[in-house]
Amino acid sequence: MIPSPQLNVKDALDQLSEDSLVCAGRINYELLMEYAAKGFFKKSEINRFRQLKNITTKYILTKLEKDEWMHKFFHKKQPNLRFL
Repeated sequence: MIPSPQLNVKDALDQLSEDSLVCAGRINYELLMEYAAKGFFKKSEINRFRQLKNITTKYILTKLEKDEWMHKFFHKKQPNLRFL
């Protein structure tokens, strides 16, 4: 069995630009927003790399109880995502 290669992020960043690293990687935006909310960086720094792609409209028929549950869930999560 061949082990998967491991990269040193600092060395990769030295060889490549930040933009190429951002374009090549997959970003977990939920975790990214949590780090921004904790003050590691500003939301404006994130926005310069974000792009909207393949926007489609999707309609889902749900029960009212499920809609209320989702509203409560996101309302409860909102204070954790406020930016300073």
